[in-house]
Amino acid sequence: LQKVLGLGIKENDFFSLFELDEIEETIVGIIAGMIYGSGKANPRKPIIALTESDSDTTCYKVSSRANYDLIKQGLDLGKAMKEINQELPGEGGGGHSVSAGIKFKKEFKEKFFELLEKKIKEQMKQDL
Repeated sequence: LQKVLGLGIKENDFFSLFELDEIEETIVGIIAGMIYGSGKANPRKPIIALTESDSDTTCYKVSSRANYDLIKQGLDLGKAMKEINQELPGEGGGGHSVSAGIKFKKEFKEKFFELLEKKIKEQMKQDL
């Protein structure tokens, strides 16, 4: 947790993000939730956590978290990840409205972020 906070959380118009390959993919979502719950990430945006897959170093594992205020505004991370998984070669796309994830090949990183921004913008029906 301290390492992530020390490296900093990046932010764009649509989400907050941290990337740290040293985090095990099985706990990256837990760390994202802890950062989000601690108030260290912008509560007006979901947080996205990206790490290298433990089982396949050619892939990234992504976990995302949101809060219920964002859900009330239309955000559904599970739906977004599922739809992205249909557009990118990946696995495990889906989850819940407040907590979701996906695994995809590293070569699709920029495409993933483009699709994620598009999905968030569509769901929230506004420019965050």
